[in-house]
Amino acid sequence: MMADEQLPILMVLSENDKLVDTDISYEIAELLGATEDNFDIYNHDAQLEKQRKHDTYPWIVVLPQCGHYSFKTQPKIVNETLTTFMDSVNQRALT
Repeated sequence: MMADEQLPILMVLSENDKLVDTDISYEIAELLGATEDNFDIYNHDAQLEKQRKHDTYPWIVVLPQCGHYSFKTQPKIVNETLTTFMDSVNQRALT
């Protein structure tokens, strides 16, 4: 299973996605080995409501207020998340 390998995986899912059913997104997260410790969950006001445990993978980000193009509707959250994710991947590569 991919979770056993602790691969640095980032998944941003939108609960209002019209192209990818929310249930399928959560099934994919589960197949990747995600537990509740892996989730960052934002509320409808784009505030972080629940934060994942530090450096656990896969890293799942839930944006309930977004559609399929979350990078357009919540660019600040998505960009900050991507930057943090890439920094952590680079840090792991250096150790």
